[in-house]
Amino acid sequence: MPIEDSYAQGFTSLDYGETPDLKVMGEGLLKIVRQTNLTYASATARNAAIPAPVEGMRAWLRDADVETVYDGSSWTVKSKLLMPWTSLSSLGSYASGFSAASPTPRMRKVQEFGSDVWELEGRIVCTPALTPATTTLGFTLSEVVAHGLDQPSDGGSLVELRGSQ
Repeated sequence: MPIEDSYAQGFTSLDYGETPDLKVMGEGLLKIVRQTNLTYASATARNAAIPAPVEGMRAWLRDADVETVYDGSSWTVKSKLLMPWTSLSSLGSYASGFSAASPTPRMRKVQEFGSDVWELEGRIVCTPALTPATTTLGFTLSEVVAHGLDQPSDGGSLVELRGSQ
């Protein structure tokens, strides 16, 4: 009698005391393959090999170095590095009185499931310290970097850095 897997993924295996049933074993292997991260040379190769993907399937594309996930209607890029961690000072300029602190501020750009995301880490200090709730410009991105930012559909700010003491 087949045994259900202990992770509730729908895989079945044979009881060790039974005569092997190749059909049960083959079906179990096919279920496992469908839920692993498959590897293909390109999206074209993936699409040819998987004409009817199911939600949750994952595939690595070697030509683009990205992992894709089938969301039930299309393949989407899970995560892709678009710009590596880069020192903030090389991306623009600090306003008077503002400077890098430790850890050194830096930014990177990644794509998460089709959306570009800018990530910022590190500290910027202001001397003298600002009064709480004061808004002031502390850093300006260079023209090249600013063109890489998408304008928000709500008309809001492209980048807003807020802090507190």
